[in-house]
Amino acid sequence: MALLVLPSALFAYPGRRDARGGHVYRRTGRYHRHTKACRDREAAAAPPGSSGLRVARVARGADIPSSRPAPGTYRIHLIDVGTGLSILVQGADFTLLYDGGSRDDSRGLRRRGRTQSRLLAYLWRAIGSSVPRECTPDGDRDVNDATGEATIDYLILSHPHSDHVSMLDDVLSCYRVRDVWDAGVPVETVAYADFLEQVSAEPGVRYHTAAIPPRDLTFANLPPLTGPSLS
Repeated sequence: MALLVLPSALFAYPGRRDARGGHVYRRTGRYHRHTKACRDREAAAAPPGSSGLRVARVARGADIPSSRPAPGTYRIHLIDVGTGLSILVQGADFTLLYDGGSRDDSRGLRRRGRTQSRLLAYLWRAIGSSVPRECTPDGDRDVNDATGEATIDYLILSHPHSDHVSMLDDVLSCYRVRDVWDAGVPVETVAYADFLEQVSAEPGVRYHTAAIPPRDLTFANLPPLTGPSLS
């Protein structure tokens, strides 16, 4: 597992300069050129610790940062889920989960015990505990110590293959999710059906889709769709 800490200055402009060697600075709307004096001013105005990209490899759960990143920085977690993909992005005021699936890790929730899911165990450390007992990672503190249901502001599914979606129904079961973004490419698989079913059971969720699913793949209580565009 690896963590990337990005300063907000990295997203200030796309990196392309015009014929005069300058560009419009997105945060101020002003035009400037990349002269030495300009670079010196930007370096002096940058917050401490925001001068570049920092990468950290996490070898054990205790090393996963549990606090939010400082304003103006972002923390990107590349989570080891085996043969699959799951990326957690954190800012000072938001949490985003991009995909959550694995082809070789099927250890999900245990209704009478604690989970052995690597994804849930990582989220438990990174964004907080969740109150259902089956959501507590096996070997961690008792669920009675949990303070409540943690929130994921944005959950994005890039496409519904099992190595991207198979763990997301458990995530929806264990965490409060405000907005779900679906690629709108429905497939007739158990993993994708479980995902949609759990979305339909999530209180207050806003479901966004790039394309409205076929009628025979929708659920009667699925939240109102915001498709067919992602706007």
